[in-house]
Order: sequence, then C-alpha cells, then structure tokens
Amino acid sequence: MDLTGTQKQREDLIKSFRLLDFYLNHFEKGKVELYLPMATELNKLLCDSNTPLVVLVIGDVKLPRLYFTKLLQEMPSLLDGLEHFMPGKLSFTKRGVPIFNLVFSQEVELIDIKDWLNQIFFKEGITIRELIKSVRDKEAAHSDPDYNEVLKNTREWLYGNEASHILGIYGISRLLFDVFKDANKKENIL
Repeated sequence: MDLTGTQKQREDLIKSFRLLDFYLNHFEKGKVELYLPMATELNKLLCDSNTPLVVLVIGDVKLPRLYFTKLLQEMPSLLDGLEHFMPGKLSFTKRGVPIFNLVFSQEVELIDIKDWLNQIFFKEGITIRELIKSVRDKEAAHSDPDYNEVLKNTREWLYGNEASHILGIYGISRLLFDVFKDANKKENIL
C-alpha cells in the first residue's frame, strides 16, 4: 500500500493507528473507558473534514457494508416500529469484558468511507458518523452539561454492563484497525 498525502498527514495516520492498537488492547483487558480516546482518533481518521485523513493518505479506502444496511435495502419495512438493533455480535474476553464485532453479509460489499459513515447504527436517525462525533464532542473532547439525542438513546441500551455507544465505538475501531493492519502487512508500519 502506497501512502500519499503530506509527510505530517502520513505521520498523523500512523500515530492514530498505533494509538488505536494500544486502546483496543487495553479495552479488551478491562480499560473500557478507552472508548473515549478511540472516538477522538476515529473522528480524526474518518470524520474530520470533507476528505478524511484515511482517504488523504491511503487513497480510495473502502469498508464493508453492514449486514443490517443490506437487509434494509431489501426490506425497508424492517424499520417500522424498530426501537433498537445490534449491528454486530457481542462476545466476552477471558476477563469478562464485553466486546462488539460488526457483522457483514457473506458476500462482503465494500463501499466508500462517506457511504459507510452514513449507515444507520443502532437505531433509525443515528449514523456511524453521528455516533463517533457525539461520543467525541459530548464525552471525549468536552464536558457538556447534557447528552445529545444520540447518546441519550445509546446509553439506554446495555450489552453486558456497557452502554451500546461504548461497544459501538470499540467495534468501529476494531474494524478500522484490522482493515488497516491487513492492508499494511508488507510494510509492517504498525
């Protein structure tokens, strides 16, 4: 994989992925509050501008469409009366820490970052982009007096002992890190 962008952008990207690696490993050991800096790195990598950092440095990045998004394309009526859905699988580490892995259809369909970020996540009206930005803006980077509607909703739904937004940020981080790591095996950047 040839990295493009400026030298600083390449350095920023590599640092972000190294930080995600650290946060993911320690989250899985029980340091669940590391979802907060994960959200900040996800925002930097995916949401910070019209052309996200991953696109500036890596180029034409595509991520797998969520299984539920594919189902909704085929049967939009699934949303009728649906209060909440789980876009992945919950499992537990040996230490009992809940972890969340996103689920994709068997015929993995890769889509560009903009479309990937605009998929609904947990509930109609919440997208992946809105989840990342809400956690970053309302919990990680600022201490606001109140939660926004995204966090009010996701805090109500628990998986294990953790609110869905925490596990959602973990799942997004895990996917993005794993995709980047697989794409860079030859270069051994991480």
